[in-house]
Amino acid sequence: MQNKINLDTHNELITVSEPWHRGSGFTWMLLALAGVVFFLTGAVAKAETFSYNMSTGNFTTRTQNTGLGGNGDPYAGATNPGGNTSEIQHWANSTWGPEVAVASFRTLTGSAAGGTARDLKVGDVFTITGSVATNPNAGGTIGISLNDGTSSSSFSNYNSGSLAQFVLFDGGAWKVNSNSGISEATGLGSGADRTFTLKVTSDRTFNATIGNQNFYDLTFSGGNAATIDSIAL
Repeated sequence: MQNKINLDTHNELITVSEPWHRGSGFTWMLLALAGVVFFLTGAVAKAETFSYNMSTGNFTTRTQNTGLGGNGDPYAGATNPGGNTSEIQHWANSTWGPEVAVASFRTLTGSAAGGTARDLKVGDVFTITGSVATNPNAGGTIGISLNDGTSSSSFSNYNSGSLAQFVLFDGGAWKVNSNSGISEATGLGSGADRTFTLKVTSDRTFNATIGNQNFYDLTFSGGNAATIDSIAL
């Protein structure tokens, strides 16, 4: 039985002007994002909406192989484009060998301004919108990981305890990556805003949406009961 609930939703407008690129290896990044979490709580089916401010000051950002010195060396980072704190923008550039990467981490809390940390529960819906100019270079990856745990001490923690991911590889369209495999949203690739939605349907399963394409009864990675504590961009 499905509850009929009206959700008061809010999404910030995203504009992206810079492309991103890299030289080799692995990159995990997304140019610009605005996120919203909907918590459906209580026996009375009351809908609560929490909008997460996407300012870089609300994330822990880690980079890999940056600041090596010398003209043309690789670099990566995160910023609020044009000072707009409703967006976070990533870049990772490289003209030679070492893999360059950036990831921003955030623990899910009870409200946009702080509050008590709260994992996503059954019935909760997570929504985020992002845009990238082009697919990454060969070997690169862009995406959003929903994680069990809050590790953020280094870039490599971007997928620590990953339960589900929305990813864009060096070819093709956006995909959902989970224990059920990789599901592709045909035709929905780079060059446009894309909205990603994940609804927790049980402690082990979820439904996902990329744009107008839906994916049902997917299984969280890891095998244990899912507790989505944080996100990595």
